[in-house]
Amino acid sequence: MLIYPDSYGEAKPVAELIPFMLDPFLASDRSFAKAGKDGMPDVAAPPADRT
Repeated sequence: MLIYPDSYGEAKPVAELIPFMLDPFLASDRSFAKAGKDGMPDVAAPPADRT
């Protein structure tokens, strides 16, 4: 059973659906919204792999 084709009558590639799923999620994510408003904090680069 494929939910999208069963619901909408046509198949779509996942890559076309992701933006429509991601947008409402990011809009409802308070931490993401705050980071966008305040700017991302400075994060130190991870240490180089010395092996």
